[in-house]
Amino acid sequence: MDLPESLQKKRFKTYIKRFLLCFILFSLITALVYHYRETIFSYELIPPFAIACIGIAVYSVPFGVSGIPLSLFDSNWEGVITAIDIKTNTDTYFVGGKPGSYNKNNIVLTIRKKNGKIVKHTAKSLGVKERVGISSTLMGSVHNVTTGKIENHVDEFSVGDKVYHFYGFKYNFYVHEPHEEHRHCIVCGTTNNYHSKTCWSCHSELIKHKLSYGNKK
Repeated sequence: MDLPESLQKKRFKTYIKRFLLCFILFSLITALVYHYRETIFSYELIPPFAIACIGIAVYSVPFGVSGIPLSLFDSNWEGVITAIDIKTNTDTYFVGGKPGSYNKNNIVLTIRKKNGKIVKHTAKSLGVKERVGISSTLMGSVHNVTTGKIENHVDEFSVGDKVYHFYGFKYNFYVHEPHEEHRHCIVCGTTNNYHSKTCWSCHSELIKHKLSYGNKK
């Protein structure tokens, strides 16, 4: 599936912004290093090895913040969902300075790419920060915290669905939505009506797949 021309232009502009951000941060760090060079390169205060380590760490910041050059190695690909798993991660939260535990549910898809490579993708990270050991009430029914609100989302995916990955976008994962009722914007992630041509939130053009959804015709 090819991206619409408007999204290709938006992706190009995004890369230009990333390069400019990387260049500005790199230049700013270089200017600070030059200004404080006498202190930084005073071997009596800081050993040369420490200076080298600090330099590598500091100069990696522009690349990490801008996503360059890792994003340059990304590419478009398509594949088919071969398995769907629900993963529950336990983390810690603080209320009034006291720690507690909560569960966060993720829908993890196993995808076989067109070239045969198998990849894992977290399609939904629901942010269910419910305390461990406590059930939640959803739509008038009580659900165990280990499943949380996953029931509302797991049906969005089926084994056999074709999925697409578009590099250069924050929400770069696209799947054939069930019954063609809605479409997700790959630029901002907003859910839109299937018949909409542009995203109601960011006004970007929406992708409309031409292939059948799963085994449906």
